[in-house]
Amino acid sequence: MHVNLKILEQYRYLGNKYDKRTAYFFNEPWKEENLKSLDIAESYYTTAEYYWKEALTWIEKLKKVDYFFLSDIQNWEDEHFRIITGELNYSEILGMDIKRLKSVRADFITMDKNTY
Repeated sequence: MHVNLKILEQYRYLGNKYDKRTAYFFNEPWKEENLKSLDIAESYYTTAEYYWKEALTWIEKLKKVDYFFLSDIQNWEDEHFRIITGELNYSEILGMDIKRLKSVRADFITMDKNTY
């Protein structure tokens, strides 16, 4: 579970490197490059979703274990608890990332040199 979460975080980090958070008018000359960058970011975010699903399968496997306590690795148990209680839900987080990315993509697509 923990390994899948760490891989997910890395893919999200990589996606963030290519993600343009806002489509500014002065980025219009590089519109095509920005759209390619958004495609790369989206692919990283969708790959991260796969690892979230894998982490959830491990959560299900851990439910079958009667006793789960890792005193030496407290943060793993904290992650487990946060996922079970719904406090940590990467489905929502990645969904918001992809929704925002699609909005920025739409802004770039509608950009036109003549409007500025």
